[in-house]
Amino acid sequence: MALPATVFYFTTYDNLSVWLKKKMGCRRAFKPDKWTPPDWTAAAVAGIAARTIAVTVVSPVEMIRTKMQSQKLTYNEVGHLIRSSWATKGISSFYLGWTPTMLRNIPFSGIYWAGYDWFKTTLQRHQGPNHNPFAVSFASGAAAGIIASIFTHPFDVIKTNCQIRIGGTADDMNKSISVVIREMYQTRGWSAFSAGLVPRLVKVSPACAIMISFYEYFKYLFQTK
Repeated sequence: MALPATVFYFTTYDNLSVWLKKKMGCRRAFKPDKWTPPDWTAAAVAGIAARTIAVTVVSPVEMIRTKMQSQKLTYNEVGHLIRSSWATKGISSFYLGWTPTMLRNIPFSGIYWAGYDWFKTTLQRHQGPNHNPFAVSFASGAAAGIIASIFTHPFDVIKTNCQIRIGGTADDMNKSISVVIREMYQTRGWSAFSAGLVPRLVKVSPACAIMISFYEYFKYLFQTK
């Protein structure tokens, strides 16, 4: 996700998370006399909602970017692709990957933000008041990114296979997700759904760590001014 989209996503999450934690009466420590949901439950819900909004906004751009990378298209070819896709299926052609993207991003966001909140709270409690905020955010983001990536990688592979169909034949563009999944399995078996896992982990884990730690750092700077 590009930097502006990431900032939009993080900011939306942050505001939703604060609001939900207040509404849900979430806790950081266990209270035996009164059950209240832990903080990470609000973090998971806020992450899912924020990602849904962000993906809906940036999905057309993401789809075009995926197509450009898969076929090495020039800008003129991209323009022709956009016009032909619009003529074929209208605006829906730019959301071909929306459903599989959400199938990946809903669990990814829920797992990632719940994990990040849990790791961050645990590390802060373990290290005490003198903890390094940047290091805590970096480590928490990396760990949460690894866990979320492993659990959601099959959905990422399906999403990519759906998105590269744009600009193809009408039959290709009209294939349902179930057909795409069946064709993937028939071609490569179960290994098709784990293809590229290691490169994704190498990419996603540090990216999650860097983005969240810098976001938290700059948020702290703005809040203290």
